[in-house]
Amino acid sequence: MVNLRGLSLMVLALTVSVETVRADGLSIGDKAPKLQVKNWVQGEPVTEFKPGQIYVVEFWATWCGPCRATIPHVNDLQTKYGDKVIVIGANVWENDVAGVAPFVKQMGDKMTYRVATDDVPGNDPSEGFMAKNWMAAAGQDGIPTAFIIDGQGVIAWIGHPMQMDTPLEQIVAGKYDPAAAKAELEEQKQLQAKMQRAMAVLQPALQSNDPKRILTALDQVVEGDELLERQIGRFKLDLLMTQLKDAQATNAYALRIADLFKGRSEEAQVLNTIAWMMVDPEGKQPDGLDLKIADKLAERAVELTEANDGMILDTLAYVKFRMGNRAKAIELQRKAVALIEKTGNEDAIAEIKARLEEFEASRP
Repeated sequence: MVNLRGLSLMVLALTVSVETVRADGLSIGDKAPKLQVKNWVQGEPVTEFKPGQIYVVEFWATWCGPCRATIPHVNDLQTKYGDKVIVIGANVWENDVAGVAPFVKQMGDKMTYRVATDDVPGNDPSEGFMAKNWMAAAGQDGIPTAFIIDGQGVIAWIGHPMQMDTPLEQIVAGKYDPAAAKAELEEQKQLQAKMQRAMAVLQPALQSNDPKRILTALDQVVEGDELLERQIGRFKLDLLMTQLKDAQATNAYALRIADLFKGRSEEAQVLNTIAWMMVDPEGKQPDGLDLKIADKLAERAVELTEANDGMILDTLAYVKFRMGNRAKAIELQRKAVALIEKTGNEDAIAEIKARLEEFEASRP
């Protein structure tokens, strides 16, 4: 669970991690700028966005650690979609362009998509065509950043490459809602501004290490602001549960957060997180938590994911186990194991199987 220091760091991280999008700049729904690069390091050159073809233009640099971590995932997406999607790794803000080709070669089969270097007129990489007309124009000041271009040459999505699986899948399937995506991007911009203002109130309270003072500050900054409360409400829930040990307030606020996320794309994950917080065997929950609430939230999360998410099933199974329904817990956990085994994640598989063994070894 989150301690007070962790809470401070996580709230601060939210302030700086939300994507910046200029209201008057390049955004979702705009025609994509042209591709103007210096050299094609790898793959067949792309000179224009052809009608009917979907493209991903992913901005990166050799010195960027998060970019290195993201590249294999981007490569997997290129492999998955084949000719349906053309991925272009646009190298920007590079201090030594001579190192790009050796880097790509070293990556080998982890980076097989097209790669090009920015067209920089002088010695300042921030003045490159792609850096100025794509990244700066869209208000993007961090990499990796990906732009998805739809079959009409229009920007359909902007964001971190690790978060583009769902929008890319929807765009390829013709089931994407660009208006909703643009609204979400605008909400992120608003959230960043709100978080920056909120930190002026939160930071002194967090530094005090006084849970009651922190709670008062949290209530102050989220009052009447559901957008901000959705972002930092879970910190308040953790504070009520693990620091103030207030079971009654925790029960009520768990339902409050669940209601805030009703109908939103992240609803299932949020409900799963809350339910797990209430039963986590490594947590510091107070006596008196209403596990019927955890059960209700976990059931809803499973329903929203159509019982196809192993980790969410695992949460519901543990809630059932804590409530004394051993048979149902075992049934659900076996399904969770089957789903997690398909992911190949050995750590997750071991954890889920160990929990199943715990259930089976317990007395009816």
